[in-house]
Amino acid sequence: MTSLTSLSDWEAARQASQKQPVLIYKHSATCPASAWAERNVRTWQADHDDYPVYRVVVQSAREVSDQIADDLSLRHETPQAIFVHQGDVVAHENHHGVSAERLTKALHHLKIDL
Repeated sequence: MTSLTSLSDWEAARQASQKQPVLIYKHSATCPASAWAERNVRTWQADHDDYPVYRVVVQSAREVSDQIADDLSLRHETPQAIFVHQGDVVAHENHHGVSAERLTKALHHLKIDL
């Protein structure tokens, strides 16, 4: 998992999505649901290591989190897992929807010509 701590990090992640889908994971350091979701994202990542995963901790990178929400026209939530391809949201899950199974299902349902 690559940390997003600056706006330039976010821009690099968004640029990476031009080549293939990337997963953006918004995490709250104080939320038990986020701890649970992060374990699920890591489990998913272990089986899908060919897809980049980026993590933003909202308490320490609020500006980045807000910019992601603005750029993607997606309401901010935590935990939140967002598949981005070619700079746009192609799938997302929030709260208890952030499970390894649902992330895999979302990835398989993407209508993307890779």
